[in-house]
Amino acid sequence: GATTAPTFEGSGELNIYGSTILQNGMTYSVTSTRFRTTDAATITTNGVSMGTNYSQVIYLNGAGSLTLLDDFSTNGQILLQKGTFNTNDKNVTFYTLTSAYNTGSKVLNLGASNLYSTTPYNAAINTLAPDLTLNAGTSHVHVSGSLNNDVSVQYKGGDNFYDITFEEPNAT
Repeated sequence: GATTAPTFEGSGELNIYGSTILQNGMTYSVTSTRFRTTDAATITTNGVSMGTNYSQVIYLNGAGSLTLLDDFSTNGQILLQKGTFNTNDKNVTFYTLTSAYNTGSKVLNLGASNLYSTTPYNAAINTLAPDLTLNAGTSHVHVSGSLNNDVSVQYKGGDNFYDITFEEPNAT
């Protein structure tokens, strides 16, 4: 690794086609990160948040799988477009997690993860896409961050979550 903590930032789109390891202490601020793996890939963040504000988006849109090897955090959105996302029993913090419509087959494997949504608006998690398979395992979804707005978890018939806790009084 680098001898000093690097800064990785950009206002464009960053495409990642394989596994990723971030260095502890680095700054990661990229407007659009697209994981486009066609095989099995992993991500190790070493405590680095991948995104500093809600307008930054982490796209998961490769036909392969992406598996977390440690806790994952972003102040931005996670958008599952296709492929398989394995949270691997790790903690996952995000603004919103959404499944995109008509973008290809996708699988969300939550295992025993704790998921923390910090959105103050609308859907904290949206699994409405008809081409999404949700495997909730024994995961626990924590919905917080409400600013006097209705915050929800949106899902389609047949989707089952294990535990959901609405931690703000205006969340639904």
